[in-house]
Amino acid sequence: MCLLSLILIYATTSMVSSEQISYNFGGPFNRSFPNTFHFSDDTEIGYRGLQITPDTSYSLASYRQHKSGRVLYYKPFQLWEEKSNSSPGWVASFTSDFTVNIYRFDGTPGEGFAFIIAPDLNHPSNSAGQYLGLTNSSTNGNSSNKFIAIELDTVKQDFDPDDNHMGLNINGIQSIQTTSLSKFNIIIAPEKARNYSVRVNYDGDNKVIEVYMGEENKDLKGPILRYSGFNIRDFVKQNSYFGFTASTGHFTQLNCVLKWKMELLAYPKPKISKKWVKIVVYTGAIGGVIILCLASLKYYLNKKRVFDDPILVGALKRLPGTPREFKFKNVKKATNNFDEKLKLGQKFSRDSMKGRDDFLAELTIINRLRHKHLVPLIGKATRDSDIYGFGAVILEVMCGRRPWTEISGHHLLIDWVWTLYREGRILEAMDERLGNNYLVEDAHRLLLLGLACSHPTAKERPKTQIIIQIISGSIQVPYVPLFRPTFTWHMTEPTDDDIMTGTTDGTP
Repeated sequence: MCLLSLILIYATTSMVSSEQISYNFGGPFNRSFPNTFHFSDDTEIGYRGLQITPDTSYSLASYRQHKSGRVLYYKPFQLWEEKSNSSPGWVASFTSDFTVNIYRFDGTPGEGFAFIIAPDLNHPSNSAGQYLGLTNSSTNGNSSNKFIAIELDTVKQDFDPDDNHMGLNINGIQSIQTTSLSKFNIIIAPEKARNYSVRVNYDGDNKVIEVYMGEENKDLKGPILRYSGFNIRDFVKQNSYFGFTASTGHFTQLNCVLKWKMELLAYPKPKISKKWVKIVVYTGAIGGVIILCLASLKYYLNKKRVFDDPILVGALKRLPGTPREFKFKNVKKATNNFDEKLKLGQKFSRDSMKGRDDFLAELTIINRLRHKHLVPLIGKATRDSDIYGFGAVILEVMCGRRPWTEISGHHLLIDWVWTLYREGRILEAMDERLGNNYLVEDAHRLLLLGLACSHPTAKERPKTQIIIQIISGSIQVPYVPLFRPTFTWHMTEPTDDDIMTGTTDGTP
């Protein structure tokens, strides 16, 4: 048994699974996304896409000239781990798929578009024209910039192969590797609008970045660009932001992102020997069977020893609250040979088609039972009451107070928190014992979630799937009114599923 324990401990400590984070922002984009992205000046959501530079809603051509913009996901991702004596530190892998439309509105395109991994949410000033919204003349090429980008450039500079190319940029606009897209029959900004799908794939284990591109709904071509020995640990901050940049110059173009999906693998899977996998599986299975058999044998022997002692059995039967035993002949006599007319009810299930009479009869019997070890049946519940109860738990944990706490003239905790929210002071509801030892963003999100789950109207509460995404930070909390709405009773009958699967609390 000791050997089995050692093997299992070794195996479980060596098998560290990877953590994959997926975000499918989808598309087309609408006005519900502003809280998901950070927009710089001259960027917006319009025409069902992320407009990285001004779109056609600005009729004056001069307004679209010499512009630059950035749209980034609002929170950073950890891309690598610090090295230590015991660990070389991991580097994340990621895949970014997006659909882009770059249109030469006035006939001649300019200047370019880029997918970027940025150190922060700031947008550099004077970054129009050849700087593609990435940098400017003062900071171009500085190692402190801490960004990498995949550019789609439509204007040729002295260091570019042509005016229709893709490049890999580090901290500046001069690419460390470029390739002309003309040889792949791809025109970045064609005369007629065309959507292109782009995939940027980085392998953190093998330190390789690859980029594929092709017309939407067609097979991707490539890899069009491939660069080996590329360790992003050397070029970007540990926690960095993903998004897009673009710019225009004297000539302009429309830079629009129509779809975007991200997958990030944060912890690489260590290579495990097949030999160890087999040892763990076989040893665990055999050991589990042995343990189960020994436990069953011990239970049987203990039980047999107890019931073989008539004195002990008699003493147990006389204990208060112990179920009484009746001989079969006495039960048969008392029920008149189990007469059907004396039957109180019968077993039923949620799928039974025998009607409600037996169901109600058994509920009546259960409701009349009174025992210190039995919870009385006092009502019915729905799934919505579970959401409401979850909201109360969130507020109780975050505030460190009971739900019926009297504070600042309020008789209920929820009323006090709602008042602070209306006055813009919701973080004052946090448990004072925490001091400042909490993340403001997470605390604000969870307090709002507690209020949203406590909405008096059940249909306005978020669904379970939405709650999970809100807690993980994938999406924002739905709108919470500044004033707590009044309670509205909906005259609807609960379903059988609600009665059978709900808790014993009443629906608020």
